[in-house]
Amino acid sequence: MFQGKVGRCFSGDLKGFLKSVKTIMDFPEQTIIYAGHDYVEEYMDFVRRLEPDNPYIDEFLANYDPSRVRSTLADEYRINPFLRFNQKKIISILRRKGLPVETEYDRWESLSSIN
Repeated sequence: MFQGKVGRCFSGDLKGFLKSVKTIMDFPEQTIIYAGHDYVEEYMDFVRRLEPDNPYIDEFLANYDPSRVRSTLADEYRINPFLRFNQKKIISILRRKGLPVETEYDRWESLSSIN
């Protein structure tokens, strides 16, 4: 997991990828997420394009320390649409883009298809 996104699914197994992310979502919100790579600027650009009115993006970036690329699960719930794919706001965004939203997996796959 990275700050603002979940990275890329190189195996092509999006259902397995979703299952892994849902497992992480069961952890306490204080859980610290250490990213293996620093994609913060790229992924925050993605979040800002997807959800320009998200008030947490600027706050997250203001506290970002490139020497320790980390966040908490609570941070991710505020900035990462991949952890909010079942929320009405994200579903509405996906609908406006004409993407499938009927099932949880549809929403996950739709988010994964956005660049």
